[in-house]
Amino acid sequence: MTYHYVGFYYCHYEDTYKEDEDNSASVYLFVHDEKHLAVEPLVSVLAVQYQTAVIPCRPTSKDVEVTLHDEYGNEVSTADYNPKTGFSFFYVDAAQLGYHYCEFTRNDTSFTVDFFIDAAVSHLDTPEVTDLKKGHTVVGEEIALRCTVTSQNSVTFKWKREDGIKLDPNRIKYMTPESLTAQELHIKNALLEDAGQYTCQVSDNQQHTTAATVQVKVLGADEYYINITEPNDIRYMVSHVGEEMIQWVVHVDGHPEVIVRWLKNHNETIKMESGSKYEASYNATRKTAVLKIKTIAMSDFGTYTLDAKNSRTEKSMDFFLNVTDKPAVQMKVPRFFPMGKPVKVTCNIAANPPPKIHWELKSCSECSFVPISGHTVDEEGFHFTSETTVLANNSGLLKCSASNLIGTDEEIKPFIVTDVEDGFNLFAYEEDAVLNSTHAIFAEGDRIAFTCGSSYTDHGPIIWLLDGKVLTANEKYVIEKSYTDHSNRSTMNILFGKKEDSGKYTCRIENRDKFLEKDIYVTVTDPIKPVLVQTNMRGGVSETEYPLSYKLICKVFGVPKPQITWYKNDVVFHPSEGRIMELGGNQVLYFNRTDVMDEGTYSCSARNRMGGISAQQVLKFKNIPRYFWLFVVIGFLVVLFIAAIIYIIIKTRREKKLQRELKKIGLANFEKGAVENINPELGIDDQAELLPYDKKWEFPIERLKLGKQLGSGAFGVVMKGEAKNIVDGEPVTTVAVKMVKKNADNTYIKALASELKIMVHLGKHLNVVNLLGACTKNVVKRELMVIVEYCRYGNLQNYLLRHRDNFINQIDPRTGKIDYTIGQEYDLDRSYSVSSNKSNNCYSPSMKYAALTFSNHSGNSILPTQSEMGDYRSSAGTQMTTLPDDGTVLSNNSIQPEWRSNYKGDYKGNVKPICTKDLLAWSFQVARGMEYLASRKVLHGDLAARNILLSDNNIVKICDFGLAKSMYKSDNYKKQGDCPLPIKWMAIESIRDRIFSTQSDVWSFGIVLWELFSLARTPYPGMEADERLYHKLVDGYRMEAPEYSPKEIYRLMSECWLTNPLSRPSFGKLSETLGNLLEDTLRKHYVDLNDPYLAMNTKMIEESSNDYLAMVSPPTFEAIATPNYQNDMVTDQQFEDQGYMSMKPNTIFSPRYDEGQVFDFSPNNRKSLHSEEGGGHELLPMLHPHQGESDTDTPLQSPMAVSNPTYHQLPLAGNIVKTADNYVNMLQNKQIIKDSKKEDIEKPDASYVNSCSRDWEAVV
Repeated sequence: MTYHYVGFYYCHYEDTYKEDEDNSASVYLFVHDEKHLAVEPLVSVLAVQYQTAVIPCRPTSKDVEVTLHDEYGNEVSTADYNPKTGFSFFYVDAAQLGYHYCEFTRNDTSFTVDFFIDAAVSHLDTPEVTDLKKGHTVVGEEIALRCTVTSQNSVTFKWKREDGIKLDPNRIKYMTPESLTAQELHIKNALLEDAGQYTCQVSDNQQHTTAATVQVKVLGADEYYINITEPNDIRYMVSHVGEEMIQWVVHVDGHPEVIVRWLKNHNETIKMESGSKYEASYNATRKTAVLKIKTIAMSDFGTYTLDAKNSRTEKSMDFFLNVTDKPAVQMKVPRFFPMGKPVKVTCNIAANPPPKIHWELKSCSECSFVPISGHTVDEEGFHFTSETTVLANNSGLLKCSASNLIGTDEEIKPFIVTDVEDGFNLFAYEEDAVLNSTHAIFAEGDRIAFTCGSSYTDHGPIIWLLDGKVLTANEKYVIEKSYTDHSNRSTMNILFGKKEDSGKYTCRIENRDKFLEKDIYVTVTDPIKPVLVQTNMRGGVSETEYPLSYKLICKVFGVPKPQITWYKNDVVFHPSEGRIMELGGNQVLYFNRTDVMDEGTYSCSARNRMGGISAQQVLKFKNIPRYFWLFVVIGFLVVLFIAAIIYIIIKTRREKKLQRELKKIGLANFEKGAVENINPELGIDDQAELLPYDKKWEFPIERLKLGKQLGSGAFGVVMKGEAKNIVDGEPVTTVAVKMVKKNADNTYIKALASELKIMVHLGKHLNVVNLLGACTKNVVKRELMVIVEYCRYGNLQNYLLRHRDNFINQIDPRTGKIDYTIGQEYDLDRSYSVSSNKSNNCYSPSMKYAALTFSNHSGNSILPTQSEMGDYRSSAGTQMTTLPDDGTVLSNNSIQPEWRSNYKGDYKGNVKPICTKDLLAWSFQVARGMEYLASRKVLHGDLAARNILLSDNNIVKICDFGLAKSMYKSDNYKKQGDCPLPIKWMAIESIRDRIFSTQSDVWSFGIVLWELFSLARTPYPGMEADERLYHKLVDGYRMEAPEYSPKEIYRLMSECWLTNPLSRPSFGKLSETLGNLLEDTLRKHYVDLNDPYLAMNTKMIEESSNDYLAMVSPPTFEAIATPNYQNDMVTDQQFEDQGYMSMKPNTIFSPRYDEGQVFDFSPNNRKSLHSEEGGGHELLPMLHPHQGESDTDTPLQSPMAVSNPTYHQLPLAGNIVKTADNYVNMLQNKQIIKDSKKEDIEKPDASYVNSCSRDWEAVV
């Protein structure tokens, strides 16, 4: 028997367990084995903290002695021993862990078993791998990597390369630091191919494994670089005063090792330390530089530069912190204002953004504050100084207030109007007194008198003192009191002055528990004859050059004060020009600028009762021209005159040539406009070319850098670009640049110029593509660039088509209402960023398309059955949507009209799912943008999802407004005859009468809503845009609600599609209704985003003297269809339908084509112009009745627009040419074309385009 049999043996019933002591018995068997003293070898023992751990050091027989020792050989006495189980101890802390061994002894034989006591752990921490060379390993040097892990137990390390290349054992060595939880890998003689990812894999004795990688660079001997990147590309921050902290974390990598520093405003070095307001640091291992700015203040505004340099190169990156705060106002107002004299008052304001400053004056206690004018005299950073001039006759209050987008501040200060200098002073000395700032000299025997005045409202009586002693009124000192509206006065009189009256006279008042005093030192002396004390007039000749300044000095002293008189050529001289002044009490004659007429003999005379004195000097000029110079000057003037005439002639010819060239391309009034020709009875779209171009929008072309092409057509192109300093606070702004190609017809350059002018005067709005600038200097060369906002996600039609598979329907199927909680787990908030990396994880329900049929709004028609309709899907080939390789979506593969913007999206990566809330938010924004256009009297004319762009932060912007109308009325456009119109988006009156109005835009907005809530399906599916569609609309048929549309939205669509234009809701009503469907916070968010645009519009109106858009007629249906003309003919005939077609259904609806149901614009329907009725209103309809119509139906020949003047009716064409897309071609009357051709003969410079190319596809 061997040691393997040592252990417990149990006996128990079959239906019990050995642990059941009552129903089992056990015995422990020892075996005397000479060769084996221990039962089993040990490797490790796991101990759980605060539990008893067992070390199974069991002997094979009882005569074997067993002892437990620690790593130092000391016997462990704290463990309990049982030969059947081994040692046991209670595990408390890590000191009990580590290397141990058991020693087995019998007689002279001993045997040891080594093992580790390890703490039981649930996992192994991820190691940290660092490059000890910090990325600066050069070819030939040694690669040194360290792998460190936190573990209480022993671990093993394994190194490998991620690319699978095995490590060369001849070049590597492993080094173990003092700690057993770290290992270093060293690779000698590094090669370029040694670069890559290295992985350190760590394992412990509990089957736990973890790993980490590090990227190793191996550089050439002459290689050097510095890379600075901001991971989030945030180099511009906006903070508010008082915010706790902002910080930039920047990645800085370079070789050789870089030295990093931070600078403020390019000159102030920020210390690399912590604990201060500015905390700057650089971690060379992590290659990160951090700048923290604490407790934001206005002084933190500015540029912060990260500068990195090494021994080979240097690189820097600028960051800008814009600190905003409401204004802080501080006024500097003198307490006393001289009565009737202007006083300048300053107001210092610290604010960002720049504030608007207002001054107000309150001139009496019962008065209200009244605005007064002021102007900014100094701007330095965010410090502003405003100044106003006050001319006051009454005391009052002055208020300075300042406001910006952050808040408002004001300060009110009182002022006192006084007729005493500084409110308390001595004045009204005798004329004979000799005065300076502190002394007055009187002649003995003369009268001594001076007055003390005070404007303080709360003071005691005026007291006089002489050398500190109070004077009382008597025969010698006569004190007279007087009062004015603004001061109290006391006059000291000494009728006959004596020398003993000399001394310091003091005027004292008691004001608010303190004394105010004014002193004058009086000297009484014997009379003195005038004497010269300073002069440059010594009887000689002074030569100078004109027009230099010059002064004659005649300073004298005498008692009483001498009277000075100036003479020129022995005649009393009184300066009559502002350039000559008498200064210093008439003792200095100063010529600010001399003239040849100033030559002569000057003298001064000073006299008092004791006598007089005089001085004389001759003034001559050395540079007076003689006759030779006179001829030279005359000759020069003649040459200058001839040159001026030649210049004027050349300039005039150039201007005439320029005007001819501009007139040739239809831009004769491009810059100055012709505002005197603007007709207030017409809309702005009919006379946009008459608007002036404001030069403030001119942008230097050298600061514009064009990039990739966003879209292109036969005649137009839109480019992505970068413009420097086009927006305040942005060094470089990404923009979209619209231009016309060289081969484009004049119509398109003129249309783009008209759009530019409208945008110049339109103002700004959040939901309209806003103008940023334009390059027009070379417009005569057909080089016109319009710079507008850049929307990187392209138009909504393309965007919806590309991402309709990720749509989340938030309409509760049980209630039919929107439930914004649906899909919340997918992070649907798009109000701050459209892009997201979460979209791949977002479940998107499969798309189900509604059966888009028509409903009859007349209420008495029966919908066609399936058999009558047929299956429109069988002919739905025209409803295909293709996605070309470039990602641009074209609806129905159609050829788009010239003015269409094929604006492609320019974004990569995943986007967040689209949800119903997004569709509603977009609808609300479009309504607000159209409301703004309507308020500015601007017609869109082609509102569709393709003309609405998606920008960052889920903001949509309307583009191409005004282009469609300008192209409709273009002669070239009319002559093409085969170019398409967007029939499916047009209102009934637009198709029938070509009347485009705000109400027709409302119709189109209803189609836009249908597009959005059908996820960009083509309107009227299964129908071609031909006469059948028109007939169905006239008969009252409308599209059914799209599948993803709430009932409230479809109700809005239906109201937009009312036949009577005047019955359709306004855009203001639409935006209000849509806003009520949004969450309050989201609606307020979009409304608040427009506040900066409102502020800019207010500033524009304040700075501009004329608002031309406010002068013209609004593009409403009522204004367009019933213009008020004095010579309009009146008809007595009354018509039942009041200009609208019958809404009664004529035939059962079928989407299939029915021969015979076509527009018939036969010229036979029109009365001859030579007939009696031909010269009146055109009352003929555009459509014939069709077979099968009821006799009770209103005839289509009935008058349709009786209020329209003749020239508002369009010419009748013979046929409408069908196209295979959403547009139909509206041909013109042949006579009109002939007339236009006659005009072409008279204008040989005009050119016409007869193609259906997408001429304006790229213009935004």
